[in-house]
Amino acid sequence: MRQRIGDKTPDLVALPDDAETTLASNEANILLVARKLERGEDPADPELPEVTIAYARSGAQRRFPLVDVLRAYRIGHEYAREQIGKIVRDLVQDPADRAEMLEMISSWLFTHIDAVTQLGEEIYAQERERWLRTASASRAATVSSILDRGPIDRDAASSRLGYELSRNHLGLIAWQEDDGTENPMARLEAVLRQIAEFFGTDRPLLHSLGPNTVAAWIGSREPIDMDAFDGTDTVWTGSETVRLSFGTPGSGLTGFVRTHAEARQARHVAMLEGRPPGSSTGYDSVVLVSLASVDREQAQEFVGRQLGELTADRATGRRLVETLRTFLDEGGSAGRAGQRLGVHENTVRYRIRQAEELLGRTVGPADLQLRMALELLEACPPDSPHSGPEIG
Repeated sequence: MRQRIGDKTPDLVALPDDAETTLASNEANILLVARKLERGEDPADPELPEVTIAYARSGAQRRFPLVDVLRAYRIGHEYAREQIGKIVRDLVQDPADRAEMLEMISSWLFTHIDAVTQLGEEIYAQERERWLRTASASRAATVSSILDRGPIDRDAASSRLGYELSRNHLGLIAWQEDDGTENPMARLEAVLRQIAEFFGTDRPLLHSLGPNTVAAWIGSREPIDMDAFDGTDTVWTGSETVRLSFGTPGSGLTGFVRTHAEARQARHVAMLEGRPPGSSTGYDSVVLVSLASVDREQAQEFVGRQLGELTADRATGRRLVETLRTFLDEGGSAGRAGQRLGVHENTVRYRIRQAEELLGRTVGPADLQLRMALELLEACPPDSPHSGPEIG
């Protein structure tokens, strides 16, 4: 269902968050229909799941055309009708009974979708009207224009935003999976405000990127000191469901755009690697992976060619990868690598020999392609890992 909606209305699922929200909305609506059918509830009684309502409101705020939003409902309805029809044809053998049941289901679903699309349209219109009446719309449009590198009057934009664009900036993004909470945005904004307080300001600039994602900028007249900030929960607390990414500080309009772009790239890597809730990802720590994973399929092939047998998902392969990465980080010193890993340097040498046997070549700090493949392994694992005999 999500795939069909994406194929026919690609703008609605252009971002990873949009695709995931569409999936959650599809599932919630299928369960809603199942419940109403099972209990014999009136299909003309309109009802929408919270995740669908939130997505309709987000679509209004982000200026998705209403016709596309309503079309997504109808595409989902048509797909559900097709799939239920297949089930009925498989389960009901008598032609007359089958025809009667298909007619009943079709009529029920048409009545249901007519009711919920009317409700969705009302929710969209109410949110759109409210949004347009508030200063939030002006701020969101201003931020979007800046990020799109459109012509902008810096002083006028600063006034509309209530945020001084000539300052130094740190861009951040906070997001979470949909967990059914009534107001996930409040949780995300609370985390971002805690981080702003850490840097000595209680007024970050916030900008919605979707129903479960918020971008923020922290501004300062002084250079932003990142030495004490590692993004961990020693700085922000209150929800173990939130993930965080951040860029490097920048100044002026150029820095405003760049630090946000870096936060988005750091988030991209965090999602590729499947980093858990409660984690944070700084652009500085993943810049090489970010640059090298723009074409993910090509990156996967590169990792597979470079690492070969080491990509097998076995404890030995993972141990050898960790040892090899540490060994190269330490400039080829088995002693220093052993200290970091908590093993004897002879153990390190033995593991390096194992890795070299699997790779079919000697390794050293000058092997840039090997180092890059090791960096990319978590974000871009090969589709078909190589396999081979277990090494003792």
